[in-house]
This record gives sequence, structure tokens and C-alpha cells, in this order.
Amino acid sequence: MKNYFKKIGLFLATIGPGLFLVGYNIGTGSVTTMASAGASYNMTLTWAILLSCMFTYFLFIAFGRYTVVTGQTAISSYKKYFGRWIGWLVLLVIIFSEMVSSIGVMAIVTDVVREWSRPLTNSGEGFNTIILSIIFGAILIYTLFIGKYTFIEKILTVFVTLMGVSFILTMFMVIPDAATVIKGLMPSIPNEPNASLIVTGMIGTTMGAVIFLTRSIVVKQKGWTIKDLKLEKRDSFVSTLL
Repeated sequence: MKNYFKKIGLFLATIGPGLFLVGYNIGTGSVTTMASAGASYNMTLTWAILLSCMFTYFLFIAFGRYTVVTGQTAISSYKKYFGRWIGWLVLLVIIFSEMVSSIGVMAIVTDVVREWSRPLTNSGEGFNTIILSIIFGAILIYTLFIGKYTFIEKILTVFVTLMGVSFILTMFMVIPDAATVIKGLMPSIPNEPNASLIVTGMIGTTMGAVIFLTRSIVVKQKGWTIKDLKLEKRDSFVSTLL
């Protein structure tokens, strides 16, 4: 039994970057866009997610393979081949986008915790959102300054596993019949004003440019070399499959 758990741990370690990116990519954009698509059009836009994941797989491999072969991240390559200012511009865009994303995600987390804590308070209002925001903000700052990639990867592996189990359980509770799902894999856009915008949002939140730059960074942090190309490809597959 001990060897069995050891093998599972080793396998999870080899797909750590992929699991990291699953947790990284599912944020406020994914939650709001997918929820809106499902509420408005049921499963008819599933094809957009399938295509997005397929293209994401090939781009994950491309960015990861570039870093594995050259030893450089995409950002450092931009700085090297396109000039220092381009490199800084890309970095600033990433920082800004992540700040906005973090604000949205933490707002959701704070609200969820407040809802869960309602039975624990006499007023029934739950924990104070300002206090929760300060606590979560302090944890993020602490992790930012002292945390290492390997530490964050382990935390996200646990959370992504829990998130995946939650998604699967929810799927069995609310998913329609198989025929509806299969029909949703046939490309079509409903003849409604906002349908094209929602499809674009679904693709954009799945294939955001930042995720591919981050892919390059986490592969570099993992320390993979050209000998690990097979691991990099498998990791990409596991990430996009999830």
C-alpha cells in the first residue's frame, strides 16, 4: 500500500505544471462566461470548449518544448530577441491581468466563505467580508514573498483535485441526457445577438495568452530538460484533458 501511494505521488509530481495551470486558468472569466453560456444555451456551445482545449494542448506543447530545448522562458526570449522594452511590456501586462484576476477570484472566495459561515455567527450574516479580505490578502502576500513554485504547486494540486471531484459530482447532478451533450459538440452559433460574444468569451478565457507565457515559466521552474520532452507532452495532455 505504501508503494502504491508513493507511485501516485510520483505521478502527480510529473504532472504538477499541468495541474498548476488548471487551477491557474479557471478563474472569474471561466466561471462567469461558462455559467452564462450554460444558462442561456444549455450544452449547445460545448464544441467551442472542445476546440479551445485542443488548440491549447498544441500551444502548451509548443511553449513548453521551447523552454525545455532552449532553457529560456517566453518572456526572457521576448526581451532577448525583440528588445528590453517589449519584454517589460509583456511582463507588465501579465502582472496587471493577474492582479485583476486575483481580485475577482478572491472576491468569490470571500463571498463563499461568508455564506458558509452564516450558521456559525449569531447574527446569521457570516464572517465580516473586510476581515476575510485582510486575512486572505495577508496569506497571498506571505505566499508571494516566501513561497516557492514547488510549494505552490503542491497546494494547487490538492485544490485542483478537490475542484475536479466537485465538478464531476455536480455534472452527475445537473447534466442533461447524452444526446444533448453530443449535439452540443456539433459547431453552431445560436441566432441571437449575444451568442457570438459569449462564444468568443469562452474561447478567450480558455486560450488566454497569459496562460501560455505562464506555461513556459512553470516548465522552467520545474527544471525539465530536453530529456523530459515526453513528460512535458504528457503533462500538457493531462492539463488540457482536465
